[in-house]
Amino acid sequence: MVKKVVLMCSVLFTAIGISLGGDVDVQASNMNKDLQLTIKQEKIREMFTRIEKVAKATLTTQVKEKKVKNIAVVKAKKEEIAAKEQQKAADKKANTVISNEKANQNKAYGEKLNNPDLTQAERQQIIQEKKNYNQSNQGNQSNQSNQSNQSNQSNQSNQVNGNEKANQNRAYGEKLSNPDLTQSERQQIIQEKKNYNQNRQGGRR
Repeated sequence: MVKKVVLMCSVLFTAIGISLGGDVDVQASNMNKDLQLTIKQEKIREMFTRIEKVAKATLTTQVKEKKVKNIAVVKAKKEEIAAKEQQKAADKKANTVISNEKANQNKAYGEKLNNPDLTQAERQQIIQEKKNYNQSNQGNQSNQSNQSNQSNQSNQSNQVNGNEKANQNRAYGEKLSNPDLTQSERQQIIQEKKNYNQNRQGGRR
């Protein structure tokens, strides 16, 4: 009888131990799964945080670039208007000088022609000189105006190109100052800047 009781207790304790051991294994497995899930969630949060930083930095850079370009456009427009006004004033002054000179010369020709002692040949010679002078003066005035306009357009073009290049290089510098750039992104921006400057230099030639 005692042996039966001992045997039954032994079987019972063994069953309880197996049951408890199974519960511990299940709890450990669940804890491991929770830990892995937490790690994955943390990595996802880090990834989204990085994406958000890059997106904000890119947006900020784009806003700055747009602002710089707008400022450059306004500045170039003001400089162009100022240059046109300056050239207009210079042309007006030059035309006034030429007109006064022409009027004085024609006055001198008129005084010569009023001389009653002139022969017909001398009179015809003065008239021809006056005609040649006025034709030559008109051609020189037209050439001066064309040369002035060409020079003004060339200076304006060089000035606009210089401002555009400076603004673009400033934009590249702001991009490279982003601390969240990867090495490949940084190298790509450096190469773009190099290609841009080489193309601009080649275009001027």
